[in-house]
Amino acid sequence: PSSSSAALRRAGAASPCLMACAESDVPAWLLSETTRFQGVVKSYSAANGFGFITSADAKQYFNGDIFLHKQEVALSGASVGSAVTFSLRLNKAQRPQAWGV
Repeated sequence: PSSSSAALRRAGAASPCLMACAESDVPAWLLSETTRFQGVVKSYSAANGFGFITSADAKQYFNGDIFLHKQEVALSGASVGSAVTFSLRLNKAQRPQAWGV
């Protein structure tokens, strides 16, 4: 299932944190596998093994671009400029990371 930005706004979630945040500060539905965001792969470096997705939907909650790990790129075949949908997790640094791209 997909959640639109309008549905996310209707759910009444305010921006839980700037970028790094504790999982307890983020509403559980925002990190749910069924909550999907839309975005575009903004950058990716194979040499570094990561990149970023820009997403207006996610930016309203996390105030920045979303980290994209090389494993997600390998599984999805996404490249810079690709329109993607994804769910979110908080990574070890407690920053939002795309998964299920």
